Amino acid sequence: MRALLLAFASALLASPPSSAGEDLDKGIFVTGSVTDGMGRGVSGATVFVSRWWRPVVTDVKNTRSKYLLVKTDSVGRFSILKSEGLKELLGGDDARIWASDGQRLSHARSLDRASKEAAAYELRLEERVEFCLRVKSADGLPVEHGQIDVHLVDVRARPGDALGSGYSFGGRTNKSGEYRTRELPEAEFGDAEVTVGVRRSEFVFKGDQIRQTRAGRELLYEVQLPPVIRVTGRIVNPEGRRAEGVLVTAHWRGRSTSNKERYDSLDGSGFFSLSDVIADKSWVLVVASDFKAGIVAQVLAAVRVPRAADGVIDLGEIWLPKRRSVVLHVVDERGRALRGSLLVERADVSLGATSEAMDENGTVTLQWMPAGIGHVAEIRVEHPRHGLVVTKVDLPGDTDDQTIVIRGGGMLIVRFIDSLGLSASVVDPEVFWDGSRKRREAKRGKQTEMRIPIDAGSSGTVEVSGEGIRPARVEGVRMLPDEPTVVNVRVVAR
Repeated sequence: MRALLLAFASALLASPPSSAGEDLDKGIFVTGSVTDGMGRGVSGATVFVSRWWRPVVTDVKNTRSKYLLVKTDSVGRFSILKSEGLKELLGGDDARIWASDGQRLSHARSLDRASKEAAAYELRLEERVEFCLRVKSADGLPVEHGQIDVHLVDVRARPGDALGSGYSFGGRTNKSGEYRTRELPEAEFGDAEVTVGVRRSEFVFKGDQIRQTRAGRELLYEVQLPPVIRVTGRIVNPEGRRAEGVLVTAHWRGRSTSNKERYDSLDGSGFFSLSDVIADKSWVLVVASDFKAGIVAQVLAAVRVPRAADGVIDLGEIWLPKRRSVVLHVVDERGRALRGSLLVERADVSLGATSEAMDENGTVTLQWMPAGIGHVAEIRVEHPRHGLVVTKVDLPGDTDDQTIVIRGGGMLIVRFIDSLGLSASVVDPEVFWDGSRKRREAKRGKQTEMRIPIDAGSSGTVEVSGEGIRPARVEGVRMLPDEPTVVNVRVVAR
């Protein structure tokens, strides 16, 4: 079966377009080589091109993802022709290329789909790592058949290298409460995010909430589910009547669980019951969700869940605040309207958010905003002088009309310099921003600077990598509020 699929994929790569109406360029799309740890070419290795964000599925029988593959020649070289199948495959924005010889696996590389010339990639094979995620209940027992998703966000191909794009995979735990895979190449693994789904709820673990150990080729992550309770209560609107068009959900560690109850038409009582809620660490949110009116995810009420001795707690009546509409006008220093979008969340608790777009007059109307409660808006606009600008502003709870002036803050400009402080070029640079949220920007070809939209006023670390240079980093960078932040990074050849 595998031989048939390999033959089919090879034929698909080599075949001309099946439709004469399609305007497909002829020739080679990708070239490159597959090497071992000593830099020697590996013959007979399989090169994969896939839509998946991760390169951890290399067995054709165990994946539903669409991908193409080709074999390397006697000196480890390969080329992939432009074809109908390849065009369909690259329809998304997450195309990746990687290689395997069965025993070893390379790290994934992003495909440059915009280049009109053939792109060349060197794929270095690494030994495989045995990854194991162990999930325990609050009582220390194995969690069987738990749905898990793992995101390894801090990955360095080798110690001292710049951060890679990471890996993501998922499945179900076995009878021992474990999920195992050998589809990871050798690397230095750092922070991760693990999501465990049990019954109707999801539990998210990050940072020190995950116990990580490494023994030889085995990488072990362990998480333990917290104790859960059942939460009940009654939703009442400002007039004392039953609430309609709202969603009640439990929220834990920055994410809502799948444990939700929708109240589009109540039976008149307004009572709700949520199971598998984490006591003392969760919030019960009442969210406006009138999809017919185009209103989504506006948090009307947030109640912290206290501890419960018997596993059940009643929050009583949750009164919803009066609703109001807030009109925002977004302009630059000269009063000119700006186009863009904003993300709004409550200022008292960073839970739930709604996204809106401005019209051609730089105006956006936020509906169903709870009266008397302040919010924070993250605004992204195209500034006529500074390009893309990202900034955060406060929205008071007693203001219905507000004009927001956007200046030049929120843009990080990373300039490359040599040992003399002169401008330098970096081939295929990647820049990582390590702040409250990790962001990455990459470009093909020679670049003298890179631009990344970052929240004005935030701080973090800049990391730079590129072809033929040593990884470099600048710590303690603070984004300026009113103008672009320029960081000079000294680059040194390997």
